[in-house]
Amino acid sequence: MYERRNEPHQDVRAGPPRDPSVPTIGGGRYALVAKIAQGGMAGVYRAWDRKLKLWRAVKVLLPEYAERASLRSRFETEASTMASLDHPHVVRVFDVVTNEALPFMVMDLAEGGTLNGWLDAYGPMPPRLACDVLTQVAAGLAAAHLSGVVHRDVKPHNVLIGLDGRCKVTDFGIARVRMGSVSGMTRTGSTMGTIGYMAPEQRADAKWVDMRADIYSLGALLYKLLTGVIVTDLFLVEHEPGLLENIPPALHEVILKACYHDRERRYPDTHALVETLEDVRPLLPDDPSGTPPLPIPMEDDSLDRTHSVDAFGEIAELLAPPVRPAAPQPTPSQLLPYRMPRLDGSDPRSPQGRVRRPPPIKAPREPLPMAPTLASTKAPPAANNLPWPRVFALVVATSLMMLAVVLGGVLLHVRTQASRAANADLDLYDVITKNSGVVHDLRSAGAPEAELGRLYDLFLEVEEAAIGPQRHAAASTYINALTAQAGRLGERKGADLAKLRADSVDRAFSKSLRAHGRWERTASGMAGRTVLSLGLVESP
Repeated sequence: MYERRNEPHQDVRAGPPRDPSVPTIGGGRYALVAKIAQGGMAGVYRAWDRKLKLWRAVKVLLPEYAERASLRSRFETEASTMASLDHPHVVRVFDVVTNEALPFMVMDLAEGGTLNGWLDAYGPMPPRLACDVLTQVAAGLAAAHLSGVVHRDVKPHNVLIGLDGRCKVTDFGIARVRMGSVSGMTRTGSTMGTIGYMAPEQRADAKWVDMRADIYSLGALLYKLLTGVIVTDLFLVEHEPGLLENIPPALHEVILKACYHDRERRYPDTHALVETLEDVRPLLPDDPSGTPPLPIPMEDDSLDRTHSVDAFGEIAELLAPPVRPAAPQPTPSQLLPYRMPRLDGSDPRSPQGRVRRPPPIKAPREPLPMAPTLASTKAPPAANNLPWPRVFALVVATSLMMLAVVLGGVLLHVRTQASRAANADLDLYDVITKNSGVVHDLRSAGAPEAELGRLYDLFLEVEEAAIGPQRHAAASTYINALTAQAGRLGERKGADLAKLRADSVDRAFSKSLRAHGRWERTASGMAGRTVLSLGLVESP
């Protein structure tokens, strides 16, 4: 029944690396040997702790985001939040380093993959196993809620599996922390999370959500584990009972109560949900005999030297310091320091220590003229008084200073255009997420279900792609399909809202394209090519 659908993850049980070329971080303590995962703003690497002789997972903030104060602060907040949670079903943070060029955190190494990897490998889970998994995840979230932390991004990608089969919640990057009067860094009106797992109130305003938003995500996670699919508006399940057709009857009420549109009707806390799952579990059929274990099996030779060397090159490039132009070298005459002669006549630069001064040369006496003449008051030629070495050094220094000012202005202009293009992309993705309900609006206006299914798949590709050219290309494909579908609605009843949302997304996309056009024109000019050749800015 269960067959592998993809290649296994890299082996995490291999011994420590012996190659001295392995890139390191944290003053050489952590040797990074392979990439585990790549997110939008950070990479996770398998690392060997040379001090404690243990395998760890190291999450490193990518260079393009380490220079942005807000994102760096969010990364540090995530690290401190996870470090404050001590629970067997929450990934533990052992160390946080923020004083290096790239901040990083050291965490438990989950050697059994993720829930998303299990679903990709084997398909939907049997009901009892899915119930056990959700109980563990809910227990980890209960500890977070008790500490005033709302995760806001519960999904299979953010649940890791240990070799003992224990599930652990991770990635508190967009968690909302409330301690007394101190709240998280989310601004009012912003939308954060992953569509399909977000509660309706979180889509409207992520700042004021509470633990019941995570309970909605748990209900959506249970639906994903049982069916292998994501429903954009699972809160409609009470009006569309057909969505529960392939769900065991004992779990119908669990999903219904966890995913109500009105959060007041949901489970009041995770403890109530766990109690219900424990009551329901005996009513579920036993797992089939061929059910694979939660930890995904590893191949013994999956971390051979070829894989390691390739990973080393990528990680070393990530950790390499930025290339900067070399400073002008001083001339030999500038390197020789000037020292005053001693009072006893010795020269401090002489190896003999003391050198006798030559006797002064006495000019022959001449009779003093009775009155000053024109010849005696005439100044010597100006050329004989000019200190040419100092003038030359002053000219060179002035020229270098002017060159530095020009290069600084050019660098500022190029970086400004690159930053505007990146910010326009972030605004675009934010608008796409905020208007995720357009699929539901299109369905209400009578759009074909086949087209809506394809449109939703394109939307998921945008959500799951890493920030960069891949995500921008996915957004372009999604927006073209969305505007075409909205245009085919014509004057149908209920199409106004769908068209309004599609126009909002299209305007954000046009703004992003204009910003990219300005950035590409700048990069193709002489100033842009100069800055790019020096490695000060990444090419578009």
